[in-house]
Amino acid sequence: MGAYWLSVNSFGPPLILLGLTVLWLGRRGIAPPPLIGWSLAAWCVLNVVVLGPGVGQDLIALVAAGLLIAVAHRARRPVAQL
Repeated sequence: MGAYWLSVNSFGPPLILLGLTVLWLGRRGIAPPPLIGWSLAAWCVLNVVVLGPGVGQDLIALVAAGLLIAVAHRARRPVAQL
């Protein structure tokens, strides 16, 4: 059963691609769109509602989603001019 959660049928490969995309954007100084963070948060909440709380991966993913949302909102604010 453990191999199933790390196979092609799981969300592991898409989350790895999402992480690589965010890293790629960050290295170029581009803030990820808020849709990425909100989608990850919605997926985690849905996962907890349907499957129940996990070992902690949902909490970690929710923290990551919150950070992505915060970065996206910070990037939208105008920079204060001195």
